[in-house]
Amino acid sequence: MNKSIVALALATASVTASAAPVSIWDYVISTQWSSAAFEFAGGGTSQNSSLLSWGGAGGSSLEILNSPTKGQIWTGGAAVGANTIAHTNNVIWSDFAALSSGAMRVNVGLEASPYWMPYDVSLSYLFNFKFVETANNGACDWSNGNANTGNNCDDIFVFSGDTSQSFSYAGENYVASLGFDNNFIALSTSDCAKFSFGAGCYALITDEGAKTAGSMNLSVSRNSVPEPGTLALVGASLFGFAALRRRKSA
Repeated sequence: MNKSIVALALATASVTASAAPVSIWDYVISTQWSSAAFEFAGGGTSQNSSLLSWGGAGGSSLEILNSPTKGQIWTGGAAVGANTIAHTNNVIWSDFAALSSGAMRVNVGLEASPYWMPYDVSLSYLFNFKFVETANNGACDWSNGNANTGNNCDDIFVFSGDTSQSFSYAGENYVASLGFDNNFIALSTSDCAKFSFGAGCYALITDEGAKTAGSMNLSVSRNSVPEPGTLALVGASLFGFAALRRRKSA
């Protein structure tokens, strides 16, 4: 009985020792438009995984740039640059359709460096978006703070979704989080509600007659909360040591 308890404790210690945290990851990040909807009856629209355009020749567009992006990232280190979203904002005449809503998917692949088993971590982030093609005269609903000329109004691209994903690798727990540069504005809860989104939505607010771009970034951190299986193993180990001590005392 004593030998079994010691063996269990040693096995548990071995499992714990082998689960060394990963310091460096090789990563790849890609972003795609997964769906899009347009309002009004006019034509002049086109779409693929990286480009949404409307308003015919010389119209407006939303484009995904720098996808895929590859590199290395440190656990707990600085965020690394990911893909970019660029909006070309031109005048859209009323006889053309305009973008109204859709979805954007960001896929992240991570590999421990140097290579460990298992080889891959694959994460997917889904963001729903709304787009408002504002009127080019009258009162302006949105502004990014830049001076507008005449009566031109800013358009607004708003998106919402989970920005963090937890995952386990070789017995350790991590969180991979997406962030956004200063061109993306974190809207208030009340402004998010105007687009039927909950708290935590972001917006790219763009000047008429200009191209505005905002970039995403990625960070990876350790999650100190152990997995239930790890807790069970540690508990069994402690129980084994306690039982061994009681037997010696007897």
